[in-house]
Amino acid sequence: MSNIPQLTQGRQVQVSEQQLRNLLAFISASNHKFNEIQVLASIVAEKSDDFSTAQTLARITSSMANNFCDLCSEELNDFKQQHPDLVKTFVDDLAV
Repeated sequence: MSNIPQLTQGRQVQVSEQQLRNLLAFISASNHKFNEIQVLASIVAEKSDDFSTAQTLARITSSMANNFCDLCSEELNDFKQQHPDLVKTFVDDLAV
């Protein structure tokens, strides 16, 4: 298992390739789950009576899930931009 050197606030730390793969997989899985929650909440909102509590809560949940999807995508995109040399190594992990 290879270690990936990373400079953090002026000091070098070692991160194993597997640790980084696990983190990227977690972010990717989180993105998918938040997307599923958003879709489900949107369906509940559509099927609920107008201006009902259920519709309001579903819309709030959908919005929150959408925000977390955006955050996950931003994290993956930031990784791609900040570490272009590692993108080839983690191409399958970054397929989101």
